[in-house]
Amino acid sequence: MKARCLLFVFFSPFLLAQVPEGYYDSVDATSAQQLRLTLHEVIDDHTFFPYTHDNTDTWDILEMADQDPNNSGNIIDIYRNASHPKQGGGNSFYNREHSWPKSYGFPEYDFDNPGENYPYSDCHHLFLSDPDYNSERSNKPFRDCSNTCLEQPTEANDGRGGGSGIFPGNSNWTSGQFSTGTWQTWSGRKGDVARAMFYMAIRYEGGVHGITGIPEPDLELTDDDSLIESSRTGFNESTAFMGILSDLLRWHAEDPVDDRERQRNEAIASFQGNRNPFIDHPEWVACLFEESCTVPAVETDRWIAHVTRSGTDFQTTLLISNTLAEAGNITLHPFDETGESLPTKSFEVPANGFVQMPIEQALESTAVSHFGITGDTTCIVATAYRVSEDKVGGSAHVPESTQSGTRFLLNQGEWDVVWDGMAVVNLSDEPATITGVRKDTDGAETFRQVIKEELSPKAKHLEAFHVFFPNEPDTQISIESDQPVAIIFLRGSQNSDTFFLYQTVPIIAQ
Repeated sequence: MKARCLLFVFFSPFLLAQVPEGYYDSVDATSAQQLRLTLHEVIDDHTFFPYTHDNTDTWDILEMADQDPNNSGNIIDIYRNASHPKQGGGNSFYNREHSWPKSYGFPEYDFDNPGENYPYSDCHHLFLSDPDYNSERSNKPFRDCSNTCLEQPTEANDGRGGGSGIFPGNSNWTSGQFSTGTWQTWSGRKGDVARAMFYMAIRYEGGVHGITGIPEPDLELTDDDSLIESSRTGFNESTAFMGILSDLLRWHAEDPVDDRERQRNEAIASFQGNRNPFIDHPEWVACLFEESCTVPAVETDRWIAHVTRSGTDFQTTLLISNTLAEAGNITLHPFDETGESLPTKSFEVPANGFVQMPIEQALESTAVSHFGITGDTTCIVATAYRVSEDKVGGSAHVPESTQSGTRFLLNQGEWDVVWDGMAVVNLSDEPATITGVRKDTDGAETFRQVIKEELSPKAKHLEAFHVFFPNEPDTQISIESDQPVAIIFLRGSQNSDTFFLYQTVPIIAQ
């Protein structure tokens, strides 16, 4: 047994530390792809502690993390819910449970030369466990069982637990073995193991540790037993699977985060330097694993409703001008055509100065279709379009607009010379139906057609009017929406060799 000092540390639920200021500031939760990318960057490259060592190791960390909240000299184990005096490593009362079984992706660990296997000793998924229960669980996936399964009861402790013999009660339940087996964690801790699995799937994305260069696996959650079994090779794998994802999602919802779990997160973070984000932000589970991401509201009435993408015909530039004798700040909130939010970008604009750069460089994306604007109103935003060098023509500017509403009017141009069109962005959280109406000089309606049904929230629709409107110069086109929209009317040359693009400021009809 490892020699140890009896140093008891209290983590009262009422004294839990807050998430460090700024820890999650770089996280973009607007889409599953962006959330996975930016959240992984926050929690990866944690400080390694050996699984077993004479110095600080996982025994030391877990005895703080799994400390009995009513007795700082004890721990409470994950499955039996028993309270035991802290014994240190190698005791017969409790051992360490890999909630993500090490046989699924990272079984090889050199105890003489630790440090080559980060997930093996990552305490965010290690729990102190009754040895018999740990053995019974083995490497079975987490999944829902039935009343035909074998009961593994809990002890009543701290107002929780106490097996009843009736399914599911406060018991663990198990059947089978290996990847087709089942382990249903008892109701008081099923959310804990689910969030540990979610952590592992985001912390480990393959590649190498950014500081040490040590290879790391890509860990993925699935409902497919065959993928899980394919990971059980006896060797460290570049990609490995665990589950069962659909059941883990349900467990996460059924057993929300509590103060004991928050205490655990704080204790481990104080050593490893990284946190389990699904304890701090349980709402991110739906976005990452169910692709149900809530697009944050853009609290602004300032929009560029159309960005012409750089390509064969156009070169597009972002322009931000500051009109005051002090520096200003502006933030752009870009979206693609479908309404999917892209990472926001902020700019500091010098006093009486400006920012000018290609749009794809400024917003680090070639998918930007339109964007909202927040920040100092002294910073004026525009996009400039310049035709490519092999074309003939000039440049045009589209300045930001604060005009939004549900009805807009445009006087038709001479369509044998120019074309008319629009870009319309749905500002609502509900789908929008966009309708075009033709009116004669007396204001009488002569033609009506739905231009776009069910335009998704924050999505854009681009339309050329000659496609469906009759060519009737000296008449008026009314664009109507059942949801608030931002709109820009576009007018350009019909000449195939010459490209001009203009903005026509829309008139909002009350």
